[in-house]
Amino acid sequence: MIPLATYTATNTVQMIEKNGADSVTYGCANSPFGMVWLVWTSENSISEMFFGEHWTPKPHYEDRNDVIAQKLSNQIFSPSENKPWNLQVNGTSFQCDVWRALLQIPYGSTVTYSELAKNLGRPKAVRALANAVGANSIAWLIPCHRVTRSDGSLGGYRWGMARKQAMLAWEKNAV
Repeated sequence: MIPLATYTATNTVQMIEKNGADSVTYGCANSPFGMVWLVWTSENSISEMFFGEHWTPKPHYEDRNDVIAQKLSNQIFSPSENKPWNLQVNGTSFQCDVWRALLQIPYGSTVTYSELAKNLGRPKAVRALANAVGANSIAWLIPCHRVTRSDGSLGGYRWGMARKQAMLAWEKNAV
């Protein structure tokens, strides 16, 4: 069973379980933050979203479709879209708790790793929380870019600090 999260523009998440395997399609598209790789099932549930020029799909990914990937990217990054997204996540219970907490961070806002850990009732688990944030495989839709360090610096970002800075500025300008 694979846990699914439902993402909406209001950043609510509901975990449900899904049985069985779907066909997996992937593709590369343009986004406001450079090339984005998307992975989705036949039900259009997003299961991975990575930024960058190079990415290697897993061997069981069946099909590449850049046309659909571009349509999905356009919808994901459209300010006027209010489409709920099904996010297919796979992680430990703690990771899923962290990713749910990320979905609660308002668009255009940031929180520190320490604040996020306190919000989860795990104030001493900052390092574990940071690792869970970094393990997020659905960039942008699960907004790990909204987490910063307590000293005000941006902290890390697996897809590059310039991209994280651009994402935060884009969100702030849209609010």
